[in-house]
Amino acid sequence: MSKERVETSIFSVGGKEAQNNIIINCVKPFAEKLEAEKISARYENESLAEHGVPRQKHSQIRIYVASNLGFSEVGRDFYYRKLIPTIQQLGYEVLDPWKITPTDKVLSLPYGLKRRDAWRRLNREIGGNNRKSIDTSNGLVAVLDGTDVDSGTAAEIGYAFARGKPIVGYRGDFRLCSDNEGAVVNLQVEYFILASGGTIVAEIDRLPEALKRTFG
Repeated sequence: MSKERVETSIFSVGGKEAQNNIIINCVKPFAEKLEAEKISARYENESLAEHGVPRQKHSQIRIYVASNLGFSEVGRDFYYRKLIPTIQQLGYEVLDPWKITPTDKVLSLPYGLKRRDAWRRLNREIGGNNRKSIDTSNGLVAVLDGTDVDSGTAAEIGYAFARGKPIVGYRGDFRLCSDNEGAVVNLQVEYFILASGGTIVAEIDRLPEALKRTFG
């Protein structure tokens, strides 16, 4: 049977709706792949620019930044005006979990069951996107500030270590938060960071040197 006759037989069965379904099923895998490739571009070129961070070009080394800084206004200010630019200025590509998955639509909903259910669905999407970003990264920068390391940050550190990713920790908080005087932070968190080949710095100005030593 010729190619022309095959095409004619397919599109003559089921009418226009069947034709549309065939086209959608053929195009969908390519569209999903394209959307995945655009995830990084979305937060690099739009969201970071909104906070005064220059647009960046793709670079070889991709750094996932684990932190709880996005929860507060002062944290976001430090994050986008100091921490992210410090990493970018070394030529690294930043993978920003606070921008990978948009949350504006859910945040705009009034409190109630609809908002709760929306968060339940989005939470799994956020967690999955963050995991994929860590998988595709070359390593982590983890913010360790607080009376204890943020639980989400600690989880990402553990996952990154299990995936063989180097981790550089930054703790500018002078408060004691370790299990004993022999550690800077929780001993298991510190173990994962140091055993990954990374280090912990106490000043933001020392971060570039640590990154270059760890990632090149």
